[in-house]
Amino acid sequence: MATYGTPISSNTINRIKKNPKEPFTLFGMPLLPGDEPSPRTVKVPQKDLLVFFRQLSVILESGVALAQGLELLSENMNNKVFAKCLQKISAELSAGEELSSCLRNYPKIFAPITVGLIEAGEAGGILSKVLDRIATLMEQQAKIKSQITGALIYPILVLVLAISVSLG
Repeated sequence: MATYGTPISSNTINRIKKNPKEPFTLFGMPLLPGDEPSPRTVKVPQKDLLVFFRQLSVILESGVALAQGLELLSENMNNKVFAKCLQKISAELSAGEELSSCLRNYPKIFAPITVGLIEAGEAGGILSKVLDRIATLMEQQAKIKSQITGALIYPILVLVLAISVSLG
């Protein structure tokens, strides 16, 4: 049976008993009662999600365990709120939960279609391929969004100029 994490020493237990108000930490980050946003309200930029899915796919393809891969990603994440979410997900995975059920707790971050695809990847044993495909789809969505924005700029500019000329 595999052991995750480090065992708690008797010194740590004594320190906790002596200072019960001292904040606990998870993966080196303090767990303060009012410090963390609700999982249902956290939002993450699409760019961060794209990088997350791409990197997690590569990590899984290299043979690293899923929970350990999430820990590695959270340690190197620039977005600290997203990093805390990944740490919580990693802890839930270590406790025996499936990735799809963990991601379902964050509906503002992970869309239902994404969670469904990941659930199918788990069931079929092709999670790394599914994660790579999700990253590719997100790249295509971002490209289309930027093309639409670019296509709308010119007509709006012409409309603003026409209104300013007609009023001027």
